Amino acid sequence: MLSNDEAFRISLKFLTGSVGLKIDDAKYMLTVRDGEFLDFAATEDVDGAEVVFSGDARSWQDVLSANRPPGCQGILYNDGRSGVSYAADPVALGVFSRAILEMERVLRNACSGVQRSDLLPEVERDFEVIVGRYVYLRVQGVQYRVYYEEAGSGSVPMLFQHTAGADGRQARHFLEDSDLQKRFRMISYDLPFHGNSLPPASHRWWEEEFRLTKEFLFDFLLSLSAKLELDRPVFMGSAIGGLLALHLAYELPDDFRAVIALNSGPKPEFEKEQREMLRMYSDPRIGSQWTSTLMVANMASTTPEVYRRELGWIYSQAGQDATEGALHYYAEGYDLTPDQLSSIDTSKVRVYLFTGEDDFMATERGTDRIASLIPGARYQRLRRLGHFGCAENPDALKQDLWTAFEELSVDS
Repeated sequence: MLSNDEAFRISLKFLTGSVGLKIDDAKYMLTVRDGEFLDFAATEDVDGAEVVFSGDARSWQDVLSANRPPGCQGILYNDGRSGVSYAADPVALGVFSRAILEMERVLRNACSGVQRSDLLPEVERDFEVIVGRYVYLRVQGVQYRVYYEEAGSGSVPMLFQHTAGADGRQARHFLEDSDLQKRFRMISYDLPFHGNSLPPASHRWWEEEFRLTKEFLFDFLLSLSAKLELDRPVFMGSAIGGLLALHLAYELPDDFRAVIALNSGPKPEFEKEQREMLRMYSDPRIGSQWTSTLMVANMASTTPEVYRRELGWIYSQAGQDATEGALHYYAEGYDLTPDQLSSIDTSKVRVYLFTGEDDFMATERGTDRIASLIPGARYQRLRRLGHFGCAENPDALKQDLWTAFEELSVDS
């Protein structure tokens, strides 16, 4: 089973150690030495394992089934709804994370009897309809060379914000969509320090810690809109982009006609352990595989495998400190209060809220609470959406958001 799976075998490179599983009173151990699979078998003791996952039989059944309940998409993800938890040194968890994710996939296929094959068909064109180029923007007094991609001939401009540490490739499937191209002028950009938007060559950026702030994001978006001559664009973003959408609706309603906030929520409150987890994204002992693996683990259980792999590849290329630095806005910069949210005027800027049922914001204290505060906001929970918006199940998300797209393209 495990020994015959090529993706699992590749994930073991350079590893030595063990991962333990506790299912009720039963115990199992995965053992690896010098990058080679040695064994996966029942054992009497998992105390020496680098990482140990524990849960009762019902909880394991939930996370290893083909049709998993919301919040039970995997053993590396736990927002309190899954009964499977782990104990590990954070560095060891990061080192073994990719192998754990592949092991989980193989076990799920074996337990559920479902082997998914989600490859996309080849396209019937020689050149992509998306066009990419660079633009020079001045943001907070510094000149940045910013990369963006564009598609569509519609009269309504739409900006796509990628998640922390990633880049504008996350939106490529929407930009390639012919239905959306007719309705919108779509622009997906790479924030500075992300993707193809290199750090500024005229500034000693290496002497400063990268920290994304609300003020920087506002200045960046207004500069980009002005340079590209966008007339009150629609803004769409997930995760930090979902929070930023609400900030824009509150503070810049005259500059945006609508915001589509995916997986937005209240101001986060982090415990010390959670803040240490954020710092792991820049830990040199782990490398980019931790960022890549954890992001894939945050995707919905319904996400096709091909999109999971694509998102993981994008995150494996995140720049040094980019993910942690961008999450500074999420952890510290997003500061809207209930009173401020209640004062958002949806007659000036439309507010659409969509949250995936697998996302940690899909709670009464998450997006539900935000939706109840904003008069006139449109809100819906989506079964086929996880944390990453149009990057993880674009066809399903297009269907779920189509009513909003029609309203924005027709009424505008």
